[in-house]
Amino acid sequence: MKSFKAVFKQMFLQKVKYIHLVLLIQIITIIFLALFSNKGREFDAALSEVGLTSTVIADLAITTILCWRNERINSSQTWQLIPLASSAKYIANVLSSVLGCIYIFIIQLLINFILLLPYLSASPVPININNLEYGVIHDYFQLCVSLFLLVLVIFIFVSFVNFLSYLIINILPTNTKWIRLLVIVVLTVVATYIFGYTSTGSISDWLKPNVQYIIDILIFGSFDLWLINKYVESKIK
Repeated sequence: MKSFKAVFKQMFLQKVKYIHLVLLIQIITIIFLALFSNKGREFDAALSEVGLTSTVIADLAITTILCWRNERINSSQTWQLIPLASSAKYIANVLSSVLGCIYIFIIQLLINFILLLPYLSASPVPININNLEYGVIHDYFQLCVSLFLLVLVIFIFVSFVNFLSYLIINILPTNTKWIRLLVIVVLTVVATYIFGYTSTGSISDWLKPNVQYIIDILIFGSFDLWLINKYVESKIK
């Protein structure tokens, strides 16, 4: 029987190709835009500014791509034929995408650190890791935890929307695409409201949205496991 580790590794290796493509496009974009946006400013300033902006866009792009790849794998007959429980393959699918996000996040941190090196070296105050305030490190740790939970919620909820929409149109007398589209729109509006509600509050309310994210993960993740075992039909992909 195929092991969970082997399936997880293979899924990650497939997705990492898209991550490398996005990173390559980001690096080319940084260099290109920095060269053409250098109007009376230092090249280093333009480079770091474009680097930070492109990171946000690249993260949104890779999250969208990984959501698409997740659903392709979930409904793929080739993957479903692997002798491993559907729930285990679903978990491996989600976790491999999360690992992909962590992977690109680390590389982007290194890229932006390199772009900021001229500022750090030119700073009149020596940069010493021992001089960093505990609050800065603590806030950064909280941000990483929140981002981790957020991408996990996104992947799980996208699968939930996909599974549920197919289930609804399959039990209706007429299999129409516009009904599935309507279901997706309604569920997306609900998700937007939930995320908007859990994201409100000051920085001191950091725990509140993260607890809600964990609850969302448990609820929608449980539905996903139930749906993929009972109602998801695979296709040749």
